[in-house]
Amino acid sequence: MKPHFVLAMVQSGGTNPESSGKGHRSDLARWLTSPDHPLAARVMVNRLWQHHLGVGIVATPSDFGRNGKRPTHPDLLDWLAREFVTQGYSLKAMHRLIMTSQAYRRSSATDAAAVAKDPENKLLWRMNRRRLEGEAIRDAILVVSGGINQAMGGPGVYARLPKGVNIEFPNNDKELSWGNCTEAEDRRRSIYLFQRRSLTFPLMDVFDVAPMNQSCAVRPTTTVAPQALALFNGEFTRQAARHFAERLRREAGKQTRQQIERAFEIAFARLPTSTERSEADQFLHTQMERRNSSTDPQDAALVDFCHVLLNANEFIYMD
Repeated sequence: MKPHFVLAMVQSGGTNPESSGKGHRSDLARWLTSPDHPLAARVMVNRLWQHHLGVGIVATPSDFGRNGKRPTHPDLLDWLAREFVTQGYSLKAMHRLIMTSQAYRRSSATDAAAVAKDPENKLLWRMNRRRLEGEAIRDAILVVSGGINQAMGGPGVYARLPKGVNIEFPNNDKELSWGNCTEAEDRRRSIYLFQRRSLTFPLMDVFDVAPMNQSCAVRPTTTVAPQALALFNGEFTRQAARHFAERLRREAGKQTRQQIERAFEIAFARLPTSTERSEADQFLHTQMERRNSSTDPQDAALVDFCHVLLNANEFIYMD
């Protein structure tokens, strides 16, 4: 959204560089990014606000016109837009500004009196509790398991799909609809995953990934059974739980108490309460008895415990 970027886009004029009206497009680009024309800046900061707080100051981020919703805090929107221009259209500066604000740092805890006065939280008296996007859920699982590949750039990778996903339908006469990848490529961040309009990565698909064939101003947030099934029964999550357990054995040793505390630190960024510690300890002992036919019941029970943490609401929701 920087001025020179918008200018280049508008000046391009499609595939024909000699197309007419180039001067008019140049004027349009300068007008869009002029400090005297706040619409472009308003739209951008509204998108950033929506990303961090769940809903934009204007709830229709792609429609600031007559059919769109009016801003809940117009003065705040204007101030953010001015700051965006003043900061040289720096996205990093705006991310920092929003994330250090009181509105962003508020707790998601509810208050009966506040709910009675403002049930939709339009006054931002609390943080909206919201679920991570499908891409962020996959990345968080990889980070916690200790296996994420932080390599940057390059072409998209064909992540390994669960068994049963049909990839036999050809795109054309020469190739199938899905390629192969190495183990390291399979652990790259979700932004680098190759996706087709007709075949998206299943884990992200069930968590409301944006459609590939149309623009998506606001993603829906659904709660359906396949989401729980994907996290609890999916091979991707099971494999991540095994890597998570290996990480705990490396970092916390074989003592149950240390493993439980380290698991909570990694997954939830906090220590367990006394009740959680007791329940986790009981769970591990119960699973060891149930896994007595395994080669190592203690390790098998630890994998099950890690799998439970990856399925917890606290892991996939931001409070």
